[in-house]
Amino acid sequence: MSIPVQTIGEGAPHVAILGGIHGDERSSLLIQHVLEERGVPEGSLHLVGPVNEAAWRNDTRYIDEDLNRTFPDPDGSTYESRLGRELVDIVEDMDIVIDMHTFRMTTKLTVVQTKRTELVKYFGPDIVWHINRDEDHNDEFERTLGLNLALNGTDNFVVELPPVEEISQQMVDRCINGVYNVITKGHPPRKDIPEYTRFKFQAPFSGIFMPDHDIMTGVKEEERIGTLFSSTTHSEVIRAEEQGVLMQRRHQSWIERGETIYALGERIN
Repeated sequence: MSIPVQTIGEGAPHVAILGGIHGDERSSLLIQHVLEERGVPEGSLHLVGPVNEAAWRNDTRYIDEDLNRTFPDPDGSTYESRLGRELVDIVEDMDIVIDMHTFRMTTKLTVVQTKRTELVKYFGPDIVWHINRDEDHNDEFERTLGLNLALNGTDNFVVELPPVEEISQQMVDRCINGVYNVITKGHPPRKDIPEYTRFKFQAPFSGIFMPDHDIMTGVKEEERIGTLFSSTTHSEVIRAEEQGVLMQRRHQSWIERGETIYALGERIN
């Protein structure tokens, strides 16, 4: 196996833009393509990916196990654990690592943090999803690449984008300019980025979801989020299971039972 890497520019800082850690997430390719076209204002930009190329070709999240839940794994024998060791070799000496992912839901430009970094304020997302590692339901994030890079001293953060078909040119430009500002610090950091904890909710059965609410609107417990229907005779109104801000929700589409249909946030700053 060999993870594709394309380098633009030269010298410090060395910044890695990762894409395709999950094989069914495509939005990072768009951002990497635009970065390749526009170049880098200073230093070296390393476009890494698709990281999990085998899963990417098969349009599946992974081959044996979720790559972003395998760090550290010095002795694992699965495809992803071996791939993870190759990825660490690529990025461990970088000055900055930005790992780009795709939500399968409509979302604002979102940064995910397990460990706070000032870089996020230079990037300037709409919102930050802050993962509280002390809570039991976030145990799964203990073995992510980002957390383990941070614990080893590499500054990094994760960007979550909407599906490719929902990314506006404005969001592309904001993402590119955010990367440039992380590199150059040419504009002052944003100090007013709202941070949220996040709770996700699953579809009770497979069907077409029709949403009723725009994202980032407040909803009350039992308020209607949308309708899920699998036939002309089987439908269910999807209601908020608790009060919160509608951080993400599925767009009008088919959704499988158990997939996340919406996520609520609670602001913490």
